[in-house]
Amino acid sequence: MSKTITEAVVGLPVPPIIMGFMAILILMGCFVGPMSMMFLTMPFMIPVVRELGFDPVWFGILVVTTCEIGMVTPPVGLNCYGLGDGLPSD
Repeated sequence: MSKTITEAVVGLPVPPIIMGFMAILILMGCFVGPMSMMFLTMPFMIPVVRELGFDPVWFGILVVTTCEIGMVTPPVGLNCYGLGDGLPSD
């Protein structure tokens, strides 16, 4: 199934594909943690990125950055709850 998805996506223009991947990750970041996002999406995204000839390290940096943007996006914004130093106030 991964091969079929890879072949279907490779036929599309490159920029919309990468932007679509980033949009999916930002939307998922509103509700799901970053590790869960990567475990759910990378098996489908990495073969497409490799087939298009992009460097997987470059794509990994882009994914981590996009996941963190998604983590501060409403409605949940999980990273916004971690503000403060963790010490009890007097």
